[in-house]
Amino acid sequence: MYNMTGFYGNKFSIWGYPQSGGGAERLSIWDNGDISFFNSASVERMKILDNGNIGIGINPGGEKLAVNGTGMQYGKIASFLNGNANTWVATTTTAGAWNSITKAGDNGIYWQDDATVESANGFVIAPWSAGTNGIRIDGLTGNVGIGDANPSAKLQIKSNVINALDIVDNTSGAVNFRVKSTGIVYAREVNVQLGVFPDYVFEKDYQLLPLEKLESFIAANKHLPNIPSANEVCEKGMNVGELQRLQMEKIEELTLYIIQLKKELEGVKKELEGVKTK
Repeated sequence: MYNMTGFYGNKFSIWGYPQSGGGAERLSIWDNGDISFFNSASVERMKILDNGNIGIGINPGGEKLAVNGTGMQYGKIASFLNGNANTWVATTTTAGAWNSITKAGDNGIYWQDDATVESANGFVIAPWSAGTNGIRIDGLTGNVGIGDANPSAKLQIKSNVINALDIVDNTSGAVNFRVKSTGIVYAREVNVQLGVFPDYVFEKDYQLLPLEKLESFIAANKHLPNIPSANEVCEKGMNVGELQRLQMEKIEELTLYIIQLKKELEGVKKELEGVKTK
């Protein structure tokens, strides 16, 4: 193979000629400062503009690096470690091409270590600093840590800021949901889905505890039946939905007790009226 160089119109070009004959433009430097690289068929594969922008498989525009390709990974950019690609920026054309959650046409960043597809290595988006400001996705679990290198939940936030998570209304800018690092949650409204609601108290076969037995239970246990003790709640906490159900159960039982007492009171009134008429 031999080369030939020369000026052709508004560019300086290098041509390659194999021993079998024929030739192809391989490199051109244009008079505007652009540089083009060609394959053996004289098809431009890469271009460096005078302003430093680079295009691979595409004419560069305003981007510093533009990549275009065909096949499974459009626009694939790869980073290598020990000769193995371990990070890609790509667009998939096949569902599940990189991960079972990917769909055809998804854009993403994919990674593995230098030996296996599934890796314990994580992916980090963070500033170069000694601090913990950043996001880490664990390679094996998929857990996401914000400010945390070892997230044990699907999303774990470690924050020195009191307001760890805010969800803000897009129109008004008001904070509608807030989680504080102290464990306090603020919300506009909480909708708790329950499988059972205590209207069963008003069924005819419901066993309402007589007031005498209720009094004895309270004296012995210092709390209402079916309600956990204060010590138990302080130690283990309590499900908000279950607490609401139990409170409503006691309100409905209280209503039945009031109805019973009203009937007893009306009976006593009748007896008194009978005594007065004698």
